[in-house]
Amino acid sequence: MSPITIDGSQGEGGGQILRSSLALSLVTGKAFRIENIRAKRDKPGLLRQHYASARAAEQISNAKTQGIELKSTALEFAPGKIEAGNHSFVVGSAGSTALVLQTILPALAQTSSESSIQITGGTHNPMSPPFDFVRDTFAPVVSHCGWDIQATCNRYGFYPVGGGTVSYTIKKTNTNGPINLLERGPLLFREAYARVANIPFNIAEREIAYLREKLELSEENAKARTIENASGPGNFCMVQLHFENIIETFIAYGRTGVSSERVAEAAVKQIKRYLKSNAPVGDYLADQLLLPICLGPGGSFRTTAITPHFETNAKIIKQFLDVDISWEREDRLSWVVNIEN
Repeated sequence: MSPITIDGSQGEGGGQILRSSLALSLVTGKAFRIENIRAKRDKPGLLRQHYASARAAEQISNAKTQGIELKSTALEFAPGKIEAGNHSFVVGSAGSTALVLQTILPALAQTSSESSIQITGGTHNPMSPPFDFVRDTFAPVVSHCGWDIQATCNRYGFYPVGGGTVSYTIKKTNTNGPINLLERGPLLFREAYARVANIPFNIAEREIAYLREKLELSEENAKARTIENASGPGNFCMVQLHFENIIETFIAYGRTGVSSERVAEAAVKQIKRYLKSNAPVGDYLADQLLLPICLGPGGSFRTTAITPHFETNAKIIKQFLDVDISWEREDRLSWVVNIEN
């Protein structure tokens, strides 16, 4: 069978095309060739996190590959047998550990044996899902697809230093039938955190004070803390909304020259937009749920947006899987996605 040909410049033209292609190739056993990798980015080709993702996919499957080099704009990938067990990967920069996990997780979650994964790199990076999102928002939802993920952050790694370490235990479990995530259910509680590493603690205190005021949070549910186990300086504030059917995570990162109040305000704006909709699944989670549900029992979910990232991901999935992915707009901040496989 000829390899599937992937155009890396289609749609939003970013690294998700490569990661989804690798993940789907591992699961289906289908070889592919991708060209124009990250063609629409300022620095096309493989950066360290994309290189690490490709090498991780190669390692867990004894794949035959060509073109996995930094800055490469094309590569070929033909997977072998998936090897569960203990694996360790190093990004070598502040590139996202979560995105490396995203590449190999579907394949490891399909095997009958448990896997233990350690990834070193960025744990909290403004351009990718933070560790807390993976553990608290993503993992509980995909457990319904038969993916059991236990996550631990051993050391925080912020942009641009990186050096964080995360550990994941992955195993296959039973599914509960089609996913139907259409309602949030009642709001059970809210909590907020502000964290600083190797910078003054009063930055986190000011962020928490702002969140307490704007979101009417108690001291018990809004706390500032210093991160002791971090390899470099960093700051973020995070709010989690715990509904009956979903936990959504909102995060904003501190930056040089930006006040604590403005950082916290960025998180509050995300929350207000989310709460204007009745959809349980936020923009980022919607994109990440596509592949697990397509590989699992199918189903439907309501989301706040259909992004170019989402649409491109759907196109890549259809090149590997015989699956029907459709979506319909209900109003400005509500779409229903249906997946039949």
